[in-house]
Amino acid sequence: MADHFTTTYYVLDPKGTVHRVKTETLGDLRALDSFRRQCLIHGYSAKEQEQVEADIHAKIYEQIFGGDIIKHEVQHAFLEANGTLVDHESPKGFFEAIGYTRSLRDRCKRQHKRYMDDGKLPGGGFVCNDPAPYHVDLPGFAG
Repeated sequence: MADHFTTTYYVLDPKGTVHRVKTETLGDLRALDSFRRQCLIHGYSAKEQEQVEADIHAKIYEQIFGGDIIKHEVQHAFLEANGTLVDHESPKGFFEAIGYTRSLRDRCKRQHKRYMDDGKLPGGGFVCNDPAPYHVDLPGFAG
């Protein structure tokens, strides 16, 4: 198996839990990247391992909040994290845990496409609209 598909994504859910998701295949990477691009639609925030490592190195949380107690280093990368970290061996396991079914995935894709299409201006420009009307609620992580 190729090592260049093996990486880790970190995903912050709306409740403040950080999910660490491992990838091993190109399909895993594509699934998580697609999920990451739709963050405005479902409210989950995803970052690749390199971005999280850079944020931890920069210690953004401490720069903003000073001496607050850090439960886990990942809180340096996600300011809204509550200190809970959950591991998933694959994107499939993560998607099952948060209730991201095929129908919800398709709905998120449709809403994301609608959001992007509605933001296009004549002449090739783009305006950032409020994502609230396009939001799709995911069941969330039970825990």
